[in-house]
Amino acid sequence: MSDLSDEMIGCFEPDLQERKVLIVDDLALVMLGLRSTLIDAGVDSADIIEATTGEEALSQWKKNNDQISVIITDNDMPVSGSANALLGIEVIEKISQIYNAEEREQPLMILHSNKSQDVEVIEVLDACGALGVKKNQLNDVLPEIQKALGVYSAPEISSDNGCDL
Repeated sequence: MSDLSDEMIGCFEPDLQERKVLIVDDLALVMLGLRSTLIDAGVDSADIIEATTGEEALSQWKKNNDQISVIITDNDMPVSGSANALLGIEVIEKISQIYNAEEREQPLMILHSNKSQDVEVIEVLDACGALGVKKNQLNDVLPEIQKALGVYSAPEISSDNGCDL
């Protein structure tokens, strides 16, 4: 058996660039569900950044934009007493405009909602290169999220593997 060369060993080193996901929702139960879904998909809990308003999302993004690979935001986030509350689609649009102005590759951006998106929202999503899904369809885009984060969950192991214990 021959030894692996240093070159070959180097190719197995993980990407050291941190990749984080920003999740934005005003409902604690939905936030918990998003967090659980991501963790079940192989995302480390330390790589999940949370925000409960559009304004907080932009603030978190400004602090961490060089590390954020995925943004998942609710569209409807009412904030009592705030006339300037940002909807999720507005957060996506603002972030997309900044990336386009800087000619940088933008993160995977997903807008989730309980209802179907109207035509205007779909047009903005298309213009921004973002995805729109209903909350109960988030699992459908998990492979894209995992790819953007460089995270792949282990395949499920069947209990009927032919081994008798």
